[in-house]
Amino acid sequence: MDEKKKKWLAAAIGTGAILILLLTGTVMVSWHMISEKITETEQAQTAGMPAEGEEEAGGEDAEQAEAGNHEPVRCETKGLSFEVYGDWESAENGEYAYMIQGESGVYYIWLNGVSMLGGGAVQEMYEDLALYYQDEVEEYQVSHYDKEMTEVMLAEGVACQWGVVHGSNGMGIYDTMVVTVPDRNYMITFGGYTEDGKEEELLDILVSLCKSLQFEIGSRDEISGNTFLTETGGKLCLHQDGTFALYDAGGSAGSGDYGGTYEVYYGEAAVDEAVRSLYLPLEIVEKIISYNMNGYAPGGIFPDSVPEGRMRYRICRDTFYVVSLHIDRRFSETGEEETIEERDANYFGFYIPELESADFVDETTYEYAVWEFQCVTEG
Repeated sequence: MDEKKKKWLAAAIGTGAILILLLTGTVMVSWHMISEKITETEQAQTAGMPAEGEEEAGGEDAEQAEAGNHEPVRCETKGLSFEVYGDWESAENGEYAYMIQGESGVYYIWLNGVSMLGGGAVQEMYEDLALYYQDEVEEYQVSHYDKEMTEVMLAEGVACQWGVVHGSNGMGIYDTMVVTVPDRNYMITFGGYTEDGKEEELLDILVSLCKSLQFEIGSRDEISGNTFLTETGGKLCLHQDGTFALYDAGGSAGSGDYGGTYEVYYGEAAVDEAVRSLYLPLEIVEKIISYNMNGYAPGGIFPDSVPEGRMRYRICRDTFYVVSLHIDRRFSETGEEETIEERDANYFGFYIPELESADFVDETTYEYAVWEFQCVTEG
């Protein structure tokens, strides 16, 4: 197995390795300890049950308090969030690990790994991960895995696929749910453990967890209505009404200041606009997006332009943009508007959420244009 694939698999499996011994060798809690904990919990539950004919003190109040604790709580990490419940006990061995005391048993679930999905074939990457669990992880035995991933539509119309790797360590059941989200550039794995015979209930919990996934990246238009500082020291003010003003490096009205209207496209609409209006071949646009899904280096829309060792950031299909400025006026030194012959300035590229900046290419000159977010435009 080549080094690149090993690194990807390690990220997919282990960025949040909790409650099990995985590839990194960090022992959090052994299977034996988990089994003992389940047994202790069951014994405590049995010891706390009232004798036959004996009413539990404050039973109704206790039930109401318990129902009140079962409220959803959203956990946020690495640009995504998922929903747990207030009565889930936090496991002491990880930030996103929980013990759930259900009516029919005790369940452990945890966020196991978060990585960039990249531009590869989703089904093939899932199978690589499942086979890695099957062939390389010795702490439990994989019995089988879903051969085909299931297509699922998440909130806000985000499409994903998931599959489950089923395993056992001889004392209990261990399942890993692998979730791929191509348009948001994520592969996420959740792990779960319970005693034999409770797999259906464990899977129900994991499915609910995955269905609650939401993503910050690519979820909204990050350009319209905002003010940006340009790489030349200018200021671009994009107003909510679809007009803009571009000021010189001093940020004040002057002979180099222009205005007009603008249009912003992102995600699939940007892909269509790049092909329709910028006359970029669809295969080129797809290659630009696919290449950079493995990590975007500023100034690197085209592969050959990326210096070695440059920091890379998460982008996705829905952070690909086309922005058109329709310039039809100029501001004089006294601040008066002068109508001029309309000309267009078109840009395409990526918005980088971690940097709060846009890394664009000028469609006319093919020079880079960096817009750094300053504030929401007033007025």
